[in-house]
Amino acid sequence: PESKAAAHQGFRERYMSTPIMRRMGAAQMRLRARRKDGSEFPADIMLSPYQENGETVILCALRDISERAALEEELLKRTAELEHMQVQLTELASRDALTELHNRRSFLEQFDWMLRNAARRGEPVSILMIDLDRFKLVNDRHGHAEGDRVLHAVARAITGACCQCNVPARYGGEKFAVALALPV
Repeated sequence: PESKAAAHQGFRERYMSTPIMRRMGAAQMRLRARRKDGSEFPADIMLSPYQENGETVILCALRDISERAALEEELLKRTAELEHMQVQLTELASRDALTELHNRRSFLEQFDWMLRNAARRGEPVSILMIDLDRFKLVNDRHGHAEGDRVLHAVARAITGACCQCNVPARYGGEKFAVALALPV
């Protein structure tokens, strides 16, 4: 292609200074070629030097790799989608759906990490446990939807009172926990 002609000339000159065998698929560079109709396509190239009558002759074979390039692009796209889904699944597995706080498992992992780091640095760590007394009465008198609103409001209040180094969690049912990293 015209846009690659100058660079191609440089590649040819460097190659001719020390011609060596180059197999198909040997380089990771993306080569572009042009068809008779002017359209471009991704290509792979094989170069094989040999001597004929005292002159170096280069045998060159060019292959259209459009299909392979399309498959590689699709693979990269799907890999990115899977990585994004993995992040989302990790988040879903770590959070309580109702309150959006850490769930018990995630909280315990975070708290264990905090304890180990605090012990290493000689810093204090505390845990705050919150249990909503007689919460069952809210559900019984006003229904589970209202109980869910109460749990959500309590979670927001806890989150609002926490600093960035604290880890609030829904520990289970109407129980909440906060891991507190206390500044020295």
